[in-house]
Amino acid sequence: MLLKLPYQWAVTLMTVLTFTGVLSPAPVAAGIYEEPQLQEGDQDFLYDTFPDGFVWGAATAAYQVEGAWNEDGKGPSIWDVYSSQPGKVDNDDTGRVACDSYHKYKEDVQLLKKLGVNHYRFSISWPRVMPDGTNSYINQAGLDYYHNLINELLNNNIEPMVTLYHWDLPEALERRGGWLNSDIVE
Repeated sequence: MLLKLPYQWAVTLMTVLTFTGVLSPAPVAAGIYEEPQLQEGDQDFLYDTFPDGFVWGAATAAYQVEGAWNEDGKGPSIWDVYSSQPGKVDNDDTGRVACDSYHKYKEDVQLLKKLGVNHYRFSISWPRVMPDGTNSYINQAGLDYYHNLINELLNNNIEPMVTLYHWDLPEALERRGGWLNSDIVE
């Protein structure tokens, strides 16, 4: 069975396989896939059985998959600002649309289900929930999105695993010194 993944998911999967040594860096850099060079013991790990209780999961980061960069009250993040500057990111790519998971989360959950994972680690976009980075305003639309995503995962027997911060600092906090400003914990 051939499983078609959203482009960013496929790039992320290939990157993980590269960092874990399953793939050489060449396919990622060249945008093509090469057969991995198996080492002693790899055959059993890759093609045999996994231990009882082994957990299969997938992971994403809000900026990389959600898109909807300025919808429903979301504030700008440091990545929204940085990637919008010409020449800062290869091909001038941004996360403005990304995989559009903000609008397609139900389809994404079905892809996870077809993939056979039972855990999904995702990050919460801080500026989607707290547009200025503080609790002065909580964006209900942002909370609703994550509430709906979590319910969709649970309804499909996929356990959500939340990362609270994945390099998605609200730009408003960055302008006040970011992590170097001790007031950030307030």
